[in-house]
Amino acid sequence: MQKWATSGKSEWLQYDQEDDHWELNPNVSLHMYISELPCGEASTRAIAHIQSIHDPEMASLKDDGPPNILDDLTPVAARGRNAYSRFNVVRTKPGRGDAPPTNAMSCSDKIALWCAVGIQGALLSSMGMTPLYIKSITISGVKGTQILEDMENDIQDDCRRAFSGRLHKPDSQVHTPHILFTTCQYTQGRDRGSGKSRSSNESLCWISDLGKEILTNGVRRGVNPKNWSNPSLRPRICKASIFAQYLDTRKAIHIVRKLR
Repeated sequence: MQKWATSGKSEWLQYDQEDDHWELNPNVSLHMYISELPCGEASTRAIAHIQSIHDPEMASLKDDGPPNILDDLTPVAARGRNAYSRFNVVRTKPGRGDAPPTNAMSCSDKIALWCAVGIQGALLSSMGMTPLYIKSITISGVKGTQILEDMENDIQDDCRRAFSGRLHKPDSQVHTPHILFTTCQYTQGRDRGSGKSRSSNESLCWISDLGKEILTNGVRRGVNPKNWSNPSLRPRICKASIFAQYLDTRKAIHIVRKLR
């Protein structure tokens, strides 16, 4: 029996017939671009530095945590951007200053989760997909930014610690992505134009082999509200569409296994 399936080849995936699992082709890798430092563990020192220059009084108020506790593994969450000097803690998203604190994981913690278990999610894992790890993360807004140029090495250390370093334990497997900084800036970033940024209610989604679709407030542009529940008019990346695709794929895999 061949180890790797040769029929129905995909340019993205390969199938191990012996161990019954899928994985990326050797020539395929995943890379991530972020337009600015992710909130949470990776950006606390950078934000504290910026705030200490622009608003020293506020910086002093925000840094209300105990001294650096790199070795403290107590499972306590830090709210938003408080307690800048605390490392290795789970942080929530900062949220708006005039809104109640959020319970959402910070971006740094989400990336750390991906480094530990992959980005494939539970549905793909249940079908035999091996963990999909991000090979490199390229971040804008640090390199070439005057206020942070002297901190580039420190910020890179913060990113390594935030994404994978704080997760390493004996016998654990945690993927460590390459951390890169770029001077190429996102054209709609805060450091462009008026200096103000505003979230857009539109997004462009592109999927290889399927093309693109424009979403407005999470639904396909031009779709009447009364048709939002129509399966054929749902966004391809909404949870209902993804779950329907999962069920179809599970059914196809079951049929193929019965025919062996």
